[in-house]
Amino acid sequence: MRMLKQNTLRLGVLSSACLSLLMIFTVRAATLVDFSTSFGSFEVQLYDDQTPATVANFLAYVENNLYDNTIIHRSIPGFIIQGGAYSLSGSQLTPVPTYAPIQNEAGISNVRGTIAMAKVSGDPNSATSQWFFNLSDNSANLDAQDGGFTVFGQVIGDGMSVVDAMAGVPTYDASQYLGGDFTDLPLLNPALTPDNLVMINSIVVVPEPSPYALFSIGLAGMMLMPAGRRKASLTSLT
Repeated sequence: MRMLKQNTLRLGVLSSACLSLLMIFTVRAATLVDFSTSFGSFEVQLYDDQTPATVANFLAYVENNLYDNTIIHRSIPGFIIQGGAYSLSGSQLTPVPTYAPIQNEAGISNVRGTIAMAKVSGDPNSATSQWFFNLSDNSANLDAQDGGFTVFGQVIGDGMSVVDAMAGVPTYDASQYLGGDFTDLPLLNPALTPDNLVMINSIVVVPEPSPYALFSIGLAGMMLMPAGRRKASLTSLT
C-alpha cells in the first residue's frame, strides 16, 4: 500500500509537470487584437484559419498603425457600428490609405459581437480597410447580401459593453458638411468638433505570453496548492 501511495503521488507530480510543459509549448490558436477606444478597451479574437486572407489584410493595417486615431463614422442602432475609413489629424478627417481589395471569404454568420469587412455594394471582392461590428444577429440580412459579408473575428469577454457604449452615442446627418459617408455620424454633442467624435485610438496585436511567463504561472499554481498536497507532491520526488 505504501508503494502504491508513492506511485500515485509521483503520477500526480508528473501530470502537473506535463501540464506545465503543455502550457509552455502550446501556441495560441488565434490572433488576439486589442481595440483602444474613447470608451475603453476590448479584445477581438480573429479567425485566422477560417478567413486567412481577410485576417492578413486586417493585420497589415494594424501593423502599419493605419487604424490609429480613426473614428467610428457610421452607427445604426441595433444593426452595426462601422470604422476603418477615416483618421483624425488635428481637426481634419482624412481617408485611411488602403491596400488592394481582397477576395471575399464569407461563410461565418454575422451574429452579435462579430466583426466583418465592409465593401462596395454589388462587388463582393471590394473590401479594403473598413470593418463593422454586428450589434445584433444580422445573419438573415448580411450572410447572403452581395455574396455575404466576411466575418473574421469575435469580441471576447465583456468587450461588447464597450461596443454597446459606442453604439449608444446619438447620431447626426453630417453629409452636407463631410460627404455621403457621414449620414449616421455618432457625436457626443451636436457639434462637428474632434472631442465629440467616437475614436479608435489604436488597434494592436496582443502578444503571446513568453515561455518564461507561462512557466512562472505554472510555479504559481503549485504554490497555490493546499500545503499538505504541496508537501506530498514535493516529498514524492525523493
